Amino acid sequence: MLSVRYLVLAACLVIAARVQAEALPKYLTVDYVLSQIDDGHPAVKLAGTGQLVRRLRSCLEPESPLIHTPLPDSGCGYWHFLTARQQAELLVLRRFFDVALADKAAARDNEDMAIAFIDFDRASTRMELGQTSELEVAELETQYQKVRTATFASQAMQRTARSLLAIAMNRPRAFVEEVRLPDMSSLMKWEKPANEQEFYETILKRNTVVSRAGNEFGEEYRQLASDYLRHATLELLLSIDLHQAKRQQADVLRHYRDLNLDRNRTLYEFEVKADLGDAMTMQTAARVEQMEADINLVIAIVILQMLQDKPVGELFNEN
Repeated sequence: MLSVRYLVLAACLVIAARVQAEALPKYLTVDYVLSQIDDGHPAVKLAGTGQLVRRLRSCLEPESPLIHTPLPDSGCGYWHFLTARQQAELLVLRRFFDVALADKAAARDNEDMAIAFIDFDRASTRMELGQTSELEVAELETQYQKVRTATFASQAMQRTARSLLAIAMNRPRAFVEEVRLPDMSSLMKWEKPANEQEFYETILKRNTVVSRAGNEFGEEYRQLASDYLRHATLELLLSIDLHQAKRQQADVLRHYRDLNLDRNRTLYEFEVKADLGDAMTMQTAARVEQMEADINLVIAIVILQMLQDKPVGELFNEN
């Protein structure tokens, strides 16, 4: 009987240890999620000669027409020129930002749903008093149900984003609570090089994959890798131009929404306007667009630094 008790106790200790091992901080930072990528990470273990050959040969496959893609993308882009560890780091960084965006979008949709319900509820009351028609109430209820469905979808995306972040960290059973965005201001101030040719040469000299291609397979592979790395760099520079334009557009939109909310707040205070609902939801939506534009720009800049073998963790200013 005593041995059975010991076995039960030992099993409980094992389970407790596993639970403890899966515990994560309440607020995850970029530094923390990147620290989960080490040589024992399954994605990092995929590195090897065979993978490098497959990468380079995939560059010879037919390229996708640019007209069908939102950004310039030949089908043999930067991903092939990141090491397995860099790929794992970039993936966990993207998943980290996905959680932040999912939370922002869910907040937007929750706010939108609350306002849509208030509009529907008020109309229902007015209909009971004979002040509006059943048609108007049905229209507002239809809008409310549409927004409600969108809210459920965004809440599902919050769960999905957290699950994918946990997997990217190789902590699939851990629960991700919150993420804390880093200071990205210095990265967003990055300026494109004045001399693109010199910039290409710098990346070619520092890129680990190109060096490995030359050392392991000879000059033909090195030249092939160099040519496509140069093209991948061009695509990234072009995408940065587009992301910067989108960021400026989002900034202007956010400013406009802020001014519009201020105006509506003034009208509300003077009882000229019944509520602030639409103006508030539009302001929140503009802030979601701005966050997404900022993150896309930062990711593109980070990739350019990673292609030069710069440690990704050193690119962010953590608070």
